[in-house]
Amino acid sequence: MVAAKRLTWITKHSRPRSRECSGASAGCPRGKAGPRWTPLAARVLATALAASALSWGQAAGRAQAGEAGATVQGSIRVLHPSAAVYVYLITEQHLSKPGSGVAHALLLPQAGRSPFVWFRFTGIAHDRYAIRAFQDVDGNGRLSLGLFGPTEPWCLSWQGKGRHFPPHFDDIAFRVDSDTDVHLALTR
Repeated sequence: MVAAKRLTWITKHSRPRSRECSGASAGCPRGKAGPRWTPLAARVLATALAASALSWGQAAGRAQAGEAGATVQGSIRVLHPSAAVYVYLITEQHLSKPGSGVAHALLLPQAGRSPFVWFRFTGIAHDRYAIRAFQDVDGNGRLSLGLFGPTEPWCLSWQGKGRHFPPHFDDIAFRVDSDTDVHLALTR
């Protein structure tokens, strides 16, 4: 007899649930015993792989066309060790459009290893940019807002002492004329 295993899965409209399972004969999902990918984890992985392939393809295309661009890279200190982090490199036109930017990355923290995630955008044209990032704790793919502002950890590339919401682009912008390092920390 197969020992009982605990499986957890997420459906489209429910919270994670657990169910005891003792093998294929006991009606385990898809007839397999043991843990499996949740739909959310599969979507996050597929999105990360697609974004990575897209950014590598764009950088390769610019390199073949002879376009030299700068690299914007850095780290973000996260608050939750398992929630995905969305990072956007934005211009002034993208400031009022959540979920948009010149470049973006979906980062998955390595639980128990480091409180930081690292990002890298290559082939960036010389201009003024800002970084907008948030940690998607509830898994809905966007920054959740409450009555008094964001309810999930978030950050901007603030360039001064004055921090107000909503931000002005001049308060968060930095100039990219060469390779640039940016280090941020998510806050509530």
